[in-house]
Amino acid sequence: MRNPINTQSCLPERGRADHIKLRAGLMLFAVLFFADTMFSGCTRLAVLPENSGRDPDRNQDRPNILWLVSEDNSPETIGVYGNPAAHTPHIDRLASGGIVFRHAFSHSPVCAVARSTLLSGIHSPSTGMHQMRSRIAQPPEIEDLFYPTLLRKAGYYTANNSKTDYNLPTPHGRFWDESSDDAHYKNRAEGQPFFAVFNNHDTHESGMFLDVMSSEPVTDPAIVPLPPYHPDTPVMRRSWAHYFDRNRDMDSWVGGKLAELEELGLAENTIIFYYGDHGGVLPRSKRFLYHTGTAVPLVVYFPERWQHLAPLEPGSWSDELVGFADFPPTLLSLIGEPIPEQYQGRAFLGPQAKDPESGKYSEPGKDPESGKHFESGKDPVFLYRDRMVQQYDMQRGVFDGEYRYIRNFMPHRPNGQYIHFPFRMQAMQEWYRVWASGEATPKQSVFWVPQPPEELYHTASDPWEVRNLAGNPAYANKLGELREATRRYMLSYRDAGFIPDDMHQALTGGMTLYEYIRTDAYPLDYLVDLAEKATSRNPEHLPMLIWAMQEDYAPARFWGALGCLVLGYDAMAAKPRLITLLDDEFASVQVMAAEALGRLGDMDLAIAALSNVLDSELENELLYAVNALASLDVPAKYHDELLAKLQRIAYDEERVIRGSFQYSRRTATYLVMKWTEDTYPPIY
Repeated sequence: MRNPINTQSCLPERGRADHIKLRAGLMLFAVLFFADTMFSGCTRLAVLPENSGRDPDRNQDRPNILWLVSEDNSPETIGVYGNPAAHTPHIDRLASGGIVFRHAFSHSPVCAVARSTLLSGIHSPSTGMHQMRSRIAQPPEIEDLFYPTLLRKAGYYTANNSKTDYNLPTPHGRFWDESSDDAHYKNRAEGQPFFAVFNNHDTHESGMFLDVMSSEPVTDPAIVPLPPYHPDTPVMRRSWAHYFDRNRDMDSWVGGKLAELEELGLAENTIIFYYGDHGGVLPRSKRFLYHTGTAVPLVVYFPERWQHLAPLEPGSWSDELVGFADFPPTLLSLIGEPIPEQYQGRAFLGPQAKDPESGKYSEPGKDPESGKHFESGKDPVFLYRDRMVQQYDMQRGVFDGEYRYIRNFMPHRPNGQYIHFPFRMQAMQEWYRVWASGEATPKQSVFWVPQPPEELYHTASDPWEVRNLAGNPAYANKLGELREATRRYMLSYRDAGFIPDDMHQALTGGMTLYEYIRTDAYPLDYLVDLAEKATSRNPEHLPMLIWAMQEDYAPARFWGALGCLVLGYDAMAAKPRLITLLDDEFASVQVMAAEALGRLGDMDLAIAALSNVLDSELENELLYAVNALASLDVPAKYHDELLAKLQRIAYDEERVIRGSFQYSRRTATYLVMKWTEDTYPPIY
């Protein structure tokens, strides 16, 4: 069986004449697409007429660019990446005439955060858009750099069909000429070059919910390669088989879009990208910082006319490290436009992909201490994870092409926190059942227990990333190297993740968060050092934590209290200071102190403080409180006191909750059902 992640292609490394190439147009592809859908059980499309070589854009001096984007799928679900259970003939044929990227990443493992990086060319923690669906406003000068805006200024017709989800408070469609379910490059002016995005929903997580998985899968459950962290049960195998079926459907959609392009005579002037919007979607992929959550399939096809913009021959594999922050500068490189200096990515295709004098890759940022630029394309890819829907968490990390490093800044939480959407999947319910019944192996149990402060995986030999090497002395040098790379990125990009979101308005005044974190008022070096010590589980750092809880700067108090929570009973000496923080001006600090006191055994104080926060009308304050209650093992004697408030949050539609998505209602509902019903985890 091929390695499902770090695999060699089923195609040779270089293109050969006997491969199906898409140089003279995709007419052969259209015929093959029709034949395949006839015999594979996919949706049947009409036979496409021959094009006779017409090309309405033949006099165009710039290429059209077409993005075909699938949701929630990792490289291992695409046939060209080597998984024997994958059936994606149309993408595989596109790859045979294009370039396949072995190491492409979304940076974040969830849609809104990944898409905000993709839109802006700036890492989401550097804009403040790092929390899932946080709707953080950006300065006008940054919005002016969003790639659809720059493409429109360059004369391109921009069409988005139709997902946006950019983490912004403003209407997302305004950046495009057209953004709707009807958006299409066919609506452009005659002779106008186009940039068009088509998004496919077939592989989205919702397609794996229990209530839509009634049919038997087409893919044989016996042949799917299960990761070792999933229990090998019939239910889990059936879930994986259904997921491969969803990828079959998505692949047929890709085939239809390519056939349409050929039918319209546009194939010879259009550069085509196929990629996934982040990893997914079965448990421990989407929303998690592992390879299965952040790696995406990426295939780029250049027609013969624009082959000079490609770095490799058709049918080649690229080992270059690329991420979504690199996509906007790459677009501008392909169409011959200048790349804004504010972008933190760099072009990996086109004439600006390499410095014409040195031959080195273009450079996206500076080391804040040495002033030297990073050598992108060779440096590790920056990775980040924060609040996932209703559950707070914070992780940062890097991948260098061989090793993955993860720094957990909330190690008191397990990865397996209750989040409504994934728990609607039968696979997640099955995994939880096996673990809760004591039947799980050690590798299958790690997901459900508190995280270690650091994780290090040799992904090249451990593709499912289950052997944490962070505590192995033989890997101390690599651990230190990637720890420092992660810190360098956080400092260079002015990472906003160290500020609790209920403090944003008070700290920023009239500025945007993007502007505030670039001022001297944001002591990032100190906060990073404090947060690293607070989450190290080292009692020697307790004096620093006690000192931090007395700071005037509120984020320092938050991290001091969180560090005591992580230490548990080793923080007993900090109890008097924690009690004073129950009256802090910020709910996030109150909640961290209350949860820490609960862990120290003073549940009366903890519950009283959390109950007070439940009276808030602010979404982020409520989220902190219900997160703490979900994490604490709250004794039954406190349930009645809390249930009335939780039920009002969960079910009272007239209650005013000021915030973006009111995710607090989901966790409140979870707690009500957990404390009042027999089934657990509650599925609603």
